[in-house]
Parts: sequence; structure tokens; C-alpha cells
Amino acid sequence: MVRWGCVLGMPTGWVNSDRIILLTLAAAGVLTIALFSIKGILDQLPEVIASLERVRKAWRRFRGHP
Repeated sequence: MVRWGCVLGMPTGWVNSDRIILLTLAAAGVLTIALFSIKGILDQLPEVIASLERVRKAWRRFRGHP
């Protein structure tokens, strides 16, 4: 048993070590999902930038600029 009550936002007292393990696993899961989502967004970023460049060039041609 570890005295982690105030750290985990619970009333002061003894906290079961199983609870600490579950909270650690939950935090790792949330971090994994967040990193996976961020990686997906960053992987799409070059295509979005290239698309914006094509739109800008098309707009310039439409407006009559070289």
C-alpha cells in the first residue's frame, strides 16, 4: 500500500496499488490516442499545404496575374 491519496485527488488515506496501476494504464492509453491523432494530422499537413498552393496559383491565373 502506498499513501497517494492527495496526489490522486482523493481524500487523504491509503490507496490500493491496483488503483495506481489502473490510473497509469489509463493515462498511457490517453497519451497513445493523442499521439496517434496528432500523427494523423501531421501526415496530412503536406497535402493541405500543396493544395493551398494550387488554389493560390489558380486564383492568380483567374485574376490575370502571371
